[in-house]
Amino acid sequence: MKLLSGAGLVASILIAAPALSASFQDGLTAYTANRVDEARRIYEQVRQDDAAPAKARADAGRELARIAWLVDRDLATAERRLREADSVGHDRCRTARLYVRVLREGRAFRRAVEVARSGLALCEDPAEADEVRVEGALGALAEAMHDSAPGSAHLAEARSLLAGLSESGKAALPANAATLRLALLSADPDGALNAWRGYFWLGDGQDAPQAMAAWRDKVGGTFAAGLHATAHPRDQAALAEMLMRAGFHEDAAWLAREGDLARRAKGSPAWTRTAAYLDLRLGFDAATHALNRSLAKGGARDMAGYQTQVQRLTTAAAAALGVGGDPRQAVFDQLGLYGTVGLTGGYPSAHIGHVVRDERRSVEQYGRRGEVRFIVVDNVLANGFESWLWDGRATAGGWAENGSTIIQVRPAYTDRPLKAWLMTHDTPARRRWEQELPALEQRDLEVLAASRIAYLPGVDARLSRQGIEQIASRAGGSGAAGRGAFLDEYERAVSQHSIFIHEGRHVLDQASGESLSPEELEYRAKLSELALADYPRLPLAGINGDTIGTDTPHGRANSRIIAAYAQWMAAHRDAIPGLDPKAPLLAQLDRLSDDQIRAVARSLDPWTPS
Repeated sequence: MKLLSGAGLVASILIAAPALSASFQDGLTAYTANRVDEARRIYEQVRQDDAAPAKARADAGRELARIAWLVDRDLATAERRLREADSVGHDRCRTARLYVRVLREGRAFRRAVEVARSGLALCEDPAEADEVRVEGALGALAEAMHDSAPGSAHLAEARSLLAGLSESGKAALPANAATLRLALLSADPDGALNAWRGYFWLGDGQDAPQAMAAWRDKVGGTFAAGLHATAHPRDQAALAEMLMRAGFHEDAAWLAREGDLARRAKGSPAWTRTAAYLDLRLGFDAATHALNRSLAKGGARDMAGYQTQVQRLTTAAAAALGVGGDPRQAVFDQLGLYGTVGLTGGYPSAHIGHVVRDERRSVEQYGRRGEVRFIVVDNVLANGFESWLWDGRATAGGWAENGSTIIQVRPAYTDRPLKAWLMTHDTPARRRWEQELPALEQRDLEVLAASRIAYLPGVDARLSRQGIEQIASRAGGSGAAGRGAFLDEYERAVSQHSIFIHEGRHVLDQASGESLSPEELEYRAKLSELALADYPRLPLAGINGDTIGTDTPHGRANSRIIAAYAQWMAAHRDAIPGLDPKAPLLAQLDRLSDDQIRAVARSLDPWTPS
C-alpha cells in the first residue's frame, strides 16, 4: 500500500503544517498512530498552556475540534473548540475552513455559508481562501438540495463564492465537483459538461474518462436530455446512472429524488443499477463510519464482522441487479467499482472507488520484468481506516495485488501539482514557506537532540522545495504554457515513483514467490523509489514523514531507511558537499546529491546486482 503524506510531497506548510512545540508534535505523533485519547490529552495541555506558542495553541484547538467531530460526532464540542482556536488569533483562515466543513457535514448549512463569508476576510493566502470558498459553496448547494426546490438565492451564493476562486483553485477537484453540482441544480447542461471535463482533466475532444467508454461522445447529450425542463424519466435515469458511475453519488441521489425516479423510471436498466448502488452506498457508508469511529475509540479490530457486513450488502445489491457468481465481484463489475476489503496497517479497511482508467502497463526493475494491469479509481467510497483518521494529512495513494495489478487512488495525486506550482514563483504560499522555514529547521534540531531518528519538518520542506525546483527547471517555459508543462511533469514524476515504481515493486515482489512481511514489502518498494525515480528527493521527503516512529509497516520501513542514510552519511562525511561538521547529520539530509540518494538505496536493496 502506497502512503502519500500531505507534508511530504509539497512543503509541509501547504497542507497541514506540523506544530513547532515539542508537546504538540507528541500529540500529532500519538494521533497518527491511532492513540486518540493520548493525543486528546496532549492537545488539551497545549491549548491551556499560556507559555506555548500561539501557533501550537491554535493548532491544538483545531485538532481537538477535528477529534470531536470526526471521532465523536459531537458538533457542539467541535464548535466550541474551533471558537477557542480562533480566539488565539493564529491561522484563523485554517480554523474557518475546518469550521465551515464541520457545520456543513453537521447539516448546519446556513451557518456554514455565514462562517465562510466572514472567514474569507481572514485569508491572506489565495490557496487557503479557495478552500474556504469551496466549503462555503458546498454548504449553500447542500441547503438548496435539501429544500423542496433549489432556491435561487442559495445557488447565487454558491455561484458568487466559486467565482472568486484563483486560477489554481478552479482546477482543483473539489472546485470542479462543486461547480458540477451548481450546474445540475441550475439545469445548466453546458456548465455541467465543462465542470465534468474540468474534474477529470479531460483534453480537447474528450468527454469521458478512459474507463467510461460507454459514455464516450455521449456525455454532453446525456446532460442536455436529463436536465431538460420536460425531461423524460429514462433520460433522467440515464443521467443519474452516469453520475453514479463516475462517483457523484450525492448528485445522483438528488436527481433521483427530484425526478421521483423510483416510481417514474422503475424497471429501466439504468435506474435498476443506480438504485442498487444508492442502497449499497447507504449501508456501506453507515457500516464503514461506525467501524472507523469504533477503531479510533479503541474498539475491537473486527475484520470478520466488517467483511460479513460488506458481503451482506453486496449480496443484496447482486439480487437487486439480478447477477450471479461472486456477489461482490459481480456488483463491482456492474457498477464500475474496484477495491479491496481487508487489513491495512493492521486495521480492518476498505479501499473502493469508481474506475476511471483501466489499461495494461509494463514494469521493469533490476532486470525483472512484468506486465501489469493499471487501474485508477476516483470518488472513493472508502480509502482505509488510516486515511480516514488522518483526515487529509496523509492518505493511501494506491496498492498492488495478485502480482499483476496496480491501483492508483486519483484524488491523492491531483492537488499536489497545483500546490507545488505555487512554490515556483512569488506567491503567498511561497512567502509563508520562507517565513516558517527557520522555525521548522529549529524544530529539527530540537527533535534530534532527543531522538536519533524522527520526522524532521525542516528537512522535509527543503527536500520538497528542491524537487519542485528540479521539476520546474525540466519543464521550462513561463505563463500558462509553463504552468501546464510543470503540472504535467509534476504529476508524471509523482506517479512514476509512488505508483509505477513503488507499486510495481510490490507486483514484482509478489510474483517472485518470496514470503515477505508487510514491513519488508514497504521497505523494498521505498528503496526502489529512491533508486529509480527521476527525482529521488520527492520520495525521500515522503520517507522522512510523520509516520516515522509509528508501529506500522510504513513507519517501521521509513525508520529503517532513514537510519541507514544516517549511517552512510557518518561514514562518508567528506563526500557530502557543504556538510557542516557541527550540525546533526540528518538535519543535513538534503545535502546529499541525487546520485548519492540513489546509491545508498541500491546498496540496501537485495535485488541490486553484485
